[in-house]
Amino acid sequence: MENDFIRPYIFTNEYLRLYYALFNLVGKKVLTVGSSGDQAFNAYHDGADDIVVYDISPYTQKMFDIKYAALKRLSYKEFKLFFKIDGDKPFDYQLFQRIKISFMNYQSLSYWDGLFEKKKKQSYQLYDIPVHMTAPDQIVGMNNYLFSKENYEHLKEELKLKYPIFINDDILNIDNHINLHNFDFVNLSNIYNSIGPILMNQLIEKLKPRLNPGGIIIVNYVFFPSSNELKKYDFIPGLETIPINNQEIVVYRK
Repeated sequence: MENDFIRPYIFTNEYLRLYYALFNLVGKKVLTVGSSGDQAFNAYHDGADDIVVYDISPYTQKMFDIKYAALKRLSYKEFKLFFKIDGDKPFDYQLFQRIKISFMNYQSLSYWDGLFEKKKKQSYQLYDIPVHMTAPDQIVGMNNYLFSKENYEHLKEELKLKYPIFINDDILNIDNHINLHNFDFVNLSNIYNSIGPILMNQLIEKLKPRLNPGGIIIVNYVFFPSSNELKKYDFIPGLETIPINNQEIVVYRK
């Protein structure tokens, strides 16, 4: 089984719809972890301009690209069927043939094309690939772009001229990528849970100079908050916690 640093989620397990609404992302420059791609898709839905997706997983862009292609070609109903939000026959071969033309990256297309051909010939289950799967009944509520047909169509419109920059690397190496512009909003999701306080402190210090005035860093998404959550982050002054549907986000504001 692959390391949890590598395995992407097909959909987020964070309430992005709720906490993105707390910040004005219209026209903003965003740096975000990748995984399912939902951090980026929701940011585009909410008006973000430029997005850099930064993730250590080699599957991140592949997951983003198949969803991007599906968004371009499929109806709201078809998208939910294809990704098993509705129904019990995910990754339909014929629907995949329709979306292939909209892949933005040849390596991603080749990867998925190989899996679909294997599925067709050998009854291969695509959910055998190393992924995490969020419960289907939670996916719509967590994602603004899937919350309604109107929202889905809005994202399709936003994506006509938008596609992110991808960096497949450990985000602790961000200072090696000197050509990146500064950001208004940085989403670190729950990276803290993987790297711990010492490395997180180093990462925040590396990110601070790359924040525009008034910039925001989502330092952590806390699934099981406690009354002393902020004590974990004493090394970073000026943090705040914001409750989100019985969970919390930890935020740094420049």
